[in-house]
Amino acid sequence: MFKPEVGMRFDTCEDAYKFYNMYSWVLGFSIRCGDNYTNTKKVRTNQEYKCQREGKEKAAKLSTTRCGCKAMIRLAICDDSTWYVKAFNGEHNHQLVQSCGEKKHLSSHRHIDKHTKEWIRHLRENNVSLSRVNLVLGSVFGSMGNVPFSKKTLRTFCSSIASDALKDDVKKTMESFREMISNDPRFVFSVQLDDNDNLKSLYISILEMLLRLIPHMILTYTKCHLGCLLA
Repeated sequence: MFKPEVGMRFDTCEDAYKFYNMYSWVLGFSIRCGDNYTNTKKVRTNQEYKCQREGKEKAAKLSTTRCGCKAMIRLAICDDSTWYVKAFNGEHNHQLVQSCGEKKHLSSHRHIDKHTKEWIRHLRENNVSLSRVNLVLGSVFGSMGNVPFSKKTLRTFCSSIASDALKDDVKKTMESFREMISNDPRFVFSVQLDDNDNLKSLYISILEMLLRLIPHMILTYTKCHLGCLLA
């Protein structure tokens, strides 16, 4: 099995993180950022990534997850701006996760890669239901159990897609309303936003439309009313 080795080189620090995170997926643990060093020119020259269970925490909710694990990888930058593995410790003092279903819930693995995100976005924008997206993912990865992220992560991402689509629809609606105002100054609208700048309420003045419809409404009502009386 592949594993980090001292001297191994990467084009970027991000590439090294992806490699170590993939290694952690295979073994069954999660990683997080550790210490880093930035020089006087504000250039990061060293970066550590540690096992999620490194350190000790007093908080009760973390007492079962932090156990002082020393597993880590330390990276350093080269003169040509590439990165190399300066130190590596692969020893864990805790049990590693074995099943794919459990690995999906480890913090550094609760993500969807960029290409899969684009693919899911395309499916959702073409009105493919969430349940069908799940089935397609299971087909692509061989089975639902092999999908490298949880259904909760997928739902969260699909919710963000829907939110982005709604914001885009609101933007287009506002542009349409402004165009209507330029053509007819009597058209009036106002918008109320919430604390997150999301649309809370929308008011549209339809007075002119009602004034045009009232005569027809009265005539229709009169005909119906007289029809009932004559019957």
